[in-house]
This record gives sequence, C-alpha cells and structure tokens, in this order.
Amino acid sequence: MRRLGVVLSFVVAVAVAMSALGYSQGQMGKEKSTTITGSLVDTKCYSMNPANKGMDHMTPMGEMKGCGALCARLGIPVGVLTAKKEVIVLVTPSTDLADFVGKETRVTGVAVHNGHSLRPDKIEVKGDDGKWVAVNITMPMPTK
Repeated sequence: MRRLGVVLSFVVAVAVAMSALGYSQGQMGKEKSTTITGSLVDTKCYSMNPANKGMDHMTPMGEMKGCGALCARLGIPVGVLTAKKEVIVLVTPSTDLADFVGKETRVTGVAVHNGHSLRPDKIEVKGDDGKWVAVNITMPMPTK
C-alpha cells in the first residue's frame, strides 16, 4: 500500500510539472513551425574561428580540405549561420548534412532550447542551378 502511495505521488508530481511547463494535452503537438535560412556550418570549427564557414578550414597547421564534412561525419553538430550571424544548431544526425557544409540552406522545424536549436522537419540546400533540393534525413526527429 505504501508503494502505491509513492507511485501516485510521483504521477501527480509529474502531471503538475508538465502542466506548469505547458505540456497539457491540448498543447502537445501544436508547436509552432518556423523556417530559417543561412549557411550550414560545422559548429566546432566555426566556434573556434568565425572565418571557418565553408567546407575547408584554416587550422594552426594550415588549410584543411573537407574539414566541415569530416567533423559532421564524426557527429559534431551542424548549425545554420543566419544573416544576423546567429548559429542555430540543428537537432538531427549531422552525418546526413556532411556533404552540404558551406551550402545555403533553408530549414523548417520547431525551435527548441529557447530558440538556439531547431528540430527540423524539412531541410533543403540550394543546388548549383539555384533550385532548392531536399536533403534526406535518415532519422527525422518527431514533432509530436
């Protein structure tokens, strides 16, 4: 009987906390979608040197070809560098974006972590012909 009381107390506490945080049943799944545009960046190298925006980066040992793709393939997060020079980290497998670091991108999804990250539903990059091309995300993050 005592265990039942502890379990019920825990359930009530979780329900109260979720309600206070805005996770009521009526609000779940109604997150507002947003679209951002900018350039895909390797967050590690960009944070070390804002000049490291494209695929190739300068390191203390000289220029490193393909560094952006290498870091993304290692699992380092990829972000979108906006026109306001803000980096919005994409909450999605970075390996899917490795070949597109440095490309202009358009990402639609739900902002998380106070707007510092975006959980994408759709990622597009601008091709050489100027047309937007969808990027295949192998493990899309659910929005509900």
